Amino acid sequence: MAGAGAAARLRGGGAEVEAPKPPEAKKKKEPKEPKESRKKHLKDSKDLKEVKDSWGKVDELDDRQKHDMALLGKQTDVLRSTREPKKKRRSEKAQLDPSIREILEKYGEVGEGSESPSLQMQQALKELARQFALMQERAEAAEEATASVQAQLETESASCQKLDQERLLAMQRVEELELQALDAQAKQAAQAAQAQAAQAKACKEKGSFEAKEGRHRELEALLKEAILRGARLNRLQAAAAAAQGEAERRAELLQRQLARLQRRAQRDKAQRLRLEAALRGAERRGDRAEARLGEALRAAAEGGASKVLEAHVQHLAAAGTSLAAKVDEQAEIIDVLRSLLQDHKDFIRQQLGTELALPDRDAEEVDEADQADQAEEEESASSGESESVPKA
Repeated sequence: MAGAGAAARLRGGGAEVEAPKPPEAKKKKEPKEPKESRKKHLKDSKDLKEVKDSWGKVDELDDRQKHDMALLGKQTDVLRSTREPKKKRRSEKAQLDPSIREILEKYGEVGEGSESPSLQMQQALKELARQFALMQERAEAAEEATASVQAQLETESASCQKLDQERLLAMQRVEELELQALDAQAKQAAQAAQAQAAQAKACKEKGSFEAKEGRHRELEALLKEAILRGARLNRLQAAAAAAQGEAERRAELLQRQLARLQRRAQRDKAQRLRLEAALRGAERRGDRAEARLGEALRAAAEGGASKVLEAHVQHLAAAGTSLAAKVDEQAEIIDVLRSLLQDHKDFIRQQLGTELALPDRDAEEVDEADQADQAEEEESASSGESESVPKA
């Protein structure tokens, strides 16, 4: 009986020395145990075994050796209880899905002493919300730029119309003045012809043949001058018609560019609305997923539902990655639209600054741009109908 009691005191730390209880699991991260202390603990456990082997049976020990044996057993239990929570945390982190670890490494912090997966997922959702806010600001800036460009186009088209009207009025005035000058010259020529006829009649009456030949040469010169002036007037009329056609083509081109910019602005607005709806849905699904994750964590702490937790976390990871990809894609689309707006502004300024006729090649390029815009609109419409955000 005495030997059994001594053995029980050695296993449980002795009747006089109470066995230490394991520390409760804390939510805060514990400092990492240095290598030297771990080596020391291993050395102490080895020393305990060596002491037990060297001392022999418990019945043969004295009171001092029994007391030392109880202290060594107590220290071994404390070391074992401190190592168990760390091993448990390491096993939980090792069981995480690779896709979840990838998301947490991208938007949060994953390490030996990091927070729980639910807190890391909250940080990832906050990062996604911040990126969406940046994208929304960029979309608003693009919309403001589109509105300013539209206002500039309207003012420039109004000024072009006004200039065309003034040019037409000036050309009409020039034509009227030229017609009046031709009428005056015709009257002068008629008067000169009458005078020459009178002189010819007088010369004929006098029998002067040379004077008659001179008058004929003068009449031929006047006729040639009238023919040249008529040809010049015809050329001016043709130039006026060409200028009017050029003005009409330029006005039509500006109208088409304005319509294309309006379509792109509407398409950007629709995309922004779709992104906002997707973000709201993602936030709602994130809240529901976080609630489910908490329930799953509580169930896992009580002893079950580890597979349910892993499935929910994988679903959250897939939803977060898809939303981040869509946000990046919309950012690239907005940058491309901004560059296109700048190109259109430069093109319109060049067209307003020149007075030459628009070549056929430029008209073909404009038609190709319109066809490309229509194709983009069809693709965006089809993608908006086919794509759907994954549900939680």
